[in-house]
Amino acid sequence: MSWLYGNKIDKQLSAQHEATVFSNRMATFKAIKALQWLATEMCTIRGNQANEGKFMSLYKLLAQYDPAARAYLDRQNRVRSSDGARKFDVNVLSPRNICRLLNIMQQSVEATRSQGVCSLIADGT
Repeated sequence: MSWLYGNKIDKQLSAQHEATVFSNRMATFKAIKALQWLATEMCTIRGNQANEGKFMSLYKLLAQYDPAARAYLDRQNRVRSSDGARKFDVNVLSPRNICRLLNIMQQSVEATRSQGVCSLIADGT
């Protein structure tokens, strides 16, 4: 039936993949914006636990106004509340990935200061 109506499985899978990639990019964009603000204000980022601190509070606030960030938090909460057998493939809000984002931001600022120009190419999510 899919073949008769032109609904090919590869197109459906591709569309689902593109939607997931776009959603992850938007969630990461909100994380970068939260980190930029916290770094500008010289605030601490994490608390004693991975799910607390100013970063997660700010991210949750931003998620109230952004459907992609809200959906990402909802997915994260569903995975955490499940039996524990499943994990996120990539968790952009993990402490390690937040540290990586901060390092990339720092390197970009240093490169811009030293060279006067900076180019950042990021492909994939």
